[in-house]
Amino acid sequence: MYDNNQNNGDRLFESIRQGDIGAYEMLFKKYYLSMCMIARRIVEDEDVAKDLVQEIFIRLWEKRKTYDFQEIYFYTCLLEINALII
Repeated sequence: MYDNNQNNGDRLFESIRQGDIGAYEMLFKKYYLSMCMIARRIVEDEDVAKDLVQEIFIRLWEKRKTYDFQEIYFYTCLLEINALII
């Protein structure tokens, strides 16, 4: 299980890739609100925005083994995924 005290993005992403739900939840908590705000500006409906962001994170979990996670690029990747879904 991912140790939050490690404070290392690479370890967090590797834990997610290996199926660590705790690490995935930490990532979700870190990015969910900002992604909702971005989606809300695009779709102009808060409930739809939340649903879209949840779908992004579901897809991320389902395809976690194929993503090349790098913390420095992760937020940008989420924005790109967000744009594709919306």
